[in-house]
Amino acid sequence: MTKQTDDAEMSTQGLITALTRIVERTAHAPRERTTLGILLLQNDEVEEAERHFTVALEQDPSWTDAHEGLGSVAIKRGDFASARPHFLHVIELAPENLSARFALYDIEQALHNIPAALAHQSQILSRQQLFTIRAPHELRRMLILLAPGDWQANVPVDFLIDFGTTTVHKFYLVPGAAEQPLPQADLVFCAIGESDASASLLEHAQRIIATLGVPVLNSPSAISRTSRTGIVDSLGGLNTTVVTSTIRCSRLLLRDTIAERHDDLLIRPVDSHAGHGLERFEFSSDRSDRIQAYMERVPSANYYVTPFIDYRNADGFYRKYRMICVDGEPYPFHLAISPNWMIHYYNAPMREHLWMREEEQRFLADSPGAMGTTAHTALREIAARSGLEYVGIDCSVLPDGRLLVFEVDPAMIVHHLGSGGIFAYHIPYARAIYSAFEHLMDRLRARP
Repeated sequence: MTKQTDDAEMSTQGLITALTRIVERTAHAPRERTTLGILLLQNDEVEEAERHFTVALEQDPSWTDAHEGLGSVAIKRGDFASARPHFLHVIELAPENLSARFALYDIEQALHNIPAALAHQSQILSRQQLFTIRAPHELRRMLILLAPGDWQANVPVDFLIDFGTTTVHKFYLVPGAAEQPLPQADLVFCAIGESDASASLLEHAQRIIATLGVPVLNSPSAISRTSRTGIVDSLGGLNTTVVTSTIRCSRLLLRDTIAERHDDLLIRPVDSHAGHGLERFEFSSDRSDRIQAYMERVPSANYYVTPFIDYRNADGFYRKYRMICVDGEPYPFHLAISPNWMIHYYNAPMREHLWMREEEQRFLADSPGAMGTTAHTALREIAARSGLEYVGIDCSVLPDGRLLVFEVDPAMIVHHLGSGGIFAYHIPYARAIYSAFEHLMDRLRARP
């Protein structure tokens, strides 16, 4: 712990002590109780923070900051359904409250209501594109370039950054918005994920970065190379990895492109994630007709076509590892185990099977031992080839020890919200990624 951090913690504790004395001596102090609750929540004293927010609302039911406080408590617990009414009440009382809309943008996505989330974001960005969150104990300043869109459009930076010590300037690159001066920062982080929709924004980000003269975390040009076809080119020749050849087809050419192929294929819309629209097509005489029906069911201008590799282990289960490489070093985030080939952590039966969670814990504690030397070496090689200081890798391990790469993407979600109870073992590993990211910022930043 640095002296600055130690002093910051002492200062926070002094404020908590002073505010505690005030609310104990004052019958009606909703503002002071809310401020106290915010500080307690920052210290992870969740129950005590909740008590003060609740009393503050009893004293003043229209006090929106206390509603936001209770909503933040629910988010901290991973209870997004309970958080939602608090923030909705805030924007009923104060429609111009952008922080509540930002919270609802996250909450609606957590509740799988993407249109509502994007509607809140649209309301925000129509009024403002630059947002500053000043750290009360500033050790560094970062300018973050972002694209409009859902969580998958950008690196989920709010989980990575300690807003107590890092001042953040978030700048959304909204097409058609007027140019504006940007604040000074120690470094700039291009947090935009690769997609067709973001191609012009990444070019815009590259132009902005060229004018700033500060260190860059994740260059836009490197991000552009992480498409499903681009990553095949980037990783060509690595004997430690298997990256299936991916082709991109227009809707008009999809049936003709695969007409002569007899292999097992995966087809998905371009720019889709998390398995949305992804389907497997084994060879059969009617496959062309089945693909036509698929295109009607899953409309898209373009599709990715990839050969399917059966990556089951000898026990009949599929395994997908998520690793996050920070400054070239791979950190384990989770392991999903499933009897189904299309596997995601949210649909894997990890909760139902103790043996799966125990295997995941062994992987988190010793990822090189769990994955093998060849696969772990491949992770470092991929991070180096990507040219990105922060990037996620979804992968599996084949029987010969090589790494089967599913996706290389800086915008993979990393958080530990809701990791209580039987999944509490996730928390220290998520925090290790946050800590590594902080060390990366300090290595790159311009200010001594």
